[in-house]
Amino acid sequence: MSFSFQERRKRKLFEFRKRIEELENMDEIERSFEYITLKSAYEHKKSILTLLVITLALSMLMNLWKNFFLFVEGALNFGANFANNEREVTTASLLMVIIFFILLTILIVNFVAGFMSDIRRIQKELMIIDMVEKKKQKL
Repeated sequence: MSFSFQERRKRKLFEFRKRIEELENMDEIERSFEYITLKSAYEHKKSILTLLVITLALSMLMNLWKNFFLFVEGALNFGANFANNEREVTTASLLMVIIFFILLTILIVNFVAGFMSDIRRIQKELMIIDMVEKKKQKL
């Protein structure tokens, strides 16, 4: 396992050269297949990410969260009215709601970060294929 910047750079450069060599050894149809497969995966992931961002933005604009919190408040009041010790019930319920929102936020951030990482990786592969294709056309 490498820890220094130079070692990571050398390993990435080695992988880059290896990938270029693999692509150069492919025939044109195989390279085109590789490009089209990656391009369709890239566009699909980009569309899903766009849809997710639009959905989150619309939920914020439509005050969906405000309505949800009003619902939680009503549920807490309802539970407190029927409980003998309303303070403990309210505290426990509020704690569960906070934990739920923290977990939901972590899940959404992790999902978006994973998609962005995949998009970056696929875009890098597409750029490498483009570079090899241009190099082959010059020859």
